[in-house]
Amino acid sequence: MDESLYVDSQPCPGAQVLWPDELGPFNDTFPWSQIGDEPGSLPFTIEVHERGRRRIAWAKTCWGSYFTSTPCPECTKVPDRIHELASMSLETKPHTNLQFRNPFQLRAWIHDRKDLLNQFKLQALNTGRKLATLVGKVADYGHLVFAVANSDVPRVQAIFQAALKNGSGIRTITRTFTTLKALTIAAWTWLFSSTVLVAEDCCIR
Repeated sequence: MDESLYVDSQPCPGAQVLWPDELGPFNDTFPWSQIGDEPGSLPFTIEVHERGRRRIAWAKTCWGSYFTSTPCPECTKVPDRIHELASMSLETKPHTNLQFRNPFQLRAWIHDRKDLLNQFKLQALNTGRKLATLVGKVADYGHLVFAVANSDVPRVQAIFQAALKNGSGIRTITRTFTTLKALTIAAWTWLFSSTVLVAEDCCIR
């Protein structure tokens, strides 16, 4: 750096942070989680003055002083980066890492996951009711198999008569009993896979 720049130099005033009004409140739409010294954090820091009405940013590589009252060359790059952040705040891709989202986007993400969880809860309740019905039918299937295995003809007759009385035909009865086990296994498999999907989708990246 040219030492002549330090002649009559002044403290670098930093760059004013201009945030589009259409994005909403600055504190809600600016990605504050990216401010810091961690790897991948933004290349500048921000100070808030005048009760939040004035925001000044300094590049982390700020020269500290400059020979004019304007920002140093490093700090003059900051407004372009802030403009990029503002553009990203308008729309977020679904798979954007959470650490790159602003508070408003994080709240929207949580709201969406809450709706998704409620949908899965409703599906689980409906599946539970279907499983309860299947369990009852499987119990009937077990009674029939037990009766046939023990040559309990009166019991077999009673089971079929009850089914016929409920409006089921012989073919329907036999087909139902032979497929109940497969249906039950399929239902439990679906419930397990749905639970896994919920866990994977709601995992915070």
